[in-house]
Amino acid sequence: MGDKSRGSKVTLLRKGVALWNKITLKLKDATVGERFSAGMFLFLLLPYIFFMVVWPVVESGFDWGHVQKVWHSWQALNVGMIALVSSVFALYSAHYNTRQQRKREHAAAVAFLPRALSELIGYFEGCAKFLKEVNKAQQGDRLHHTVPALPCGYEEVFHRCMSAADKELADYLAFVLARLQINHSRVKSLNDDLTQDYGVVVNRGAVVWLMAYLIEMHAMVSALFEYCRLGEKSYMMPLIKEDYTNSCRGLGFLPDDIKDLSYALDSRAKSYDLRSVA
Repeated sequence: MGDKSRGSKVTLLRKGVALWNKITLKLKDATVGERFSAGMFLFLLLPYIFFMVVWPVVESGFDWGHVQKVWHSWQALNVGMIALVSSVFALYSAHYNTRQQRKREHAAAVAFLPRALSELIGYFEGCAKFLKEVNKAQQGDRLHHTVPALPCGYEEVFHRCMSAADKELADYLAFVLARLQINHSRVKSLNDDLTQDYGVVVNRGAVVWLMAYLIEMHAMVSALFEYCRLGEKSYMMPLIKEDYTNSCRGLGFLPDDIKDLSYALDSRAKSYDLRSVA
């Protein structure tokens, strides 16, 4: 009999520890506002439990009749507290279901993100071929490469990810989209100038600057692959020289063979600002 009682106590203790660990994990994942709300709720609930349950029981020497009289005397307060607790649990349940739905929607959107990123990498490679040819071209040369069209469908995937993502990821994807539009506009404008007037003089400094901008875009998009695979937010880390070097290789640029490209990359690496689209 004693072993059974001891076993039930151990089981109850384990359940209590598991519940506490679950609450602790929930608080770690909660936002500042949610933690503040939980703290205020406990600030009101714990004194109520003490003065309405613990103290009457202890003061009366565990006299159940006295406890019932206390509860009857404070009937209005008890009804209000029960209504408050019910409302809090209902609100928490609705909020929890909403968060779980957002997580499922985000997971579904992220499942398509690698394909969209791969298509953008292909677009960057096409732009790189165009810029390399422009940089080597002489006045009056006809170009064999043109600026590729932006891939189809990436906007929808980005939009779905941003809708269900946290603020950091949503902001990052928004900055990537903004830079992508700016890059395409500038490279397309250069392509139009060269195809409309074969006698135009190529501004190689501007072309090198576009190369550096494209390399940075490639590095920013490449950083999202790790998030897709592992869920890690390494994309929030500032880009370093190694990231630019890896993207140079991926796009087929050789900084030593392109005048001023190394200087442009060093300058962008030092002044890298995620929120800047320039």
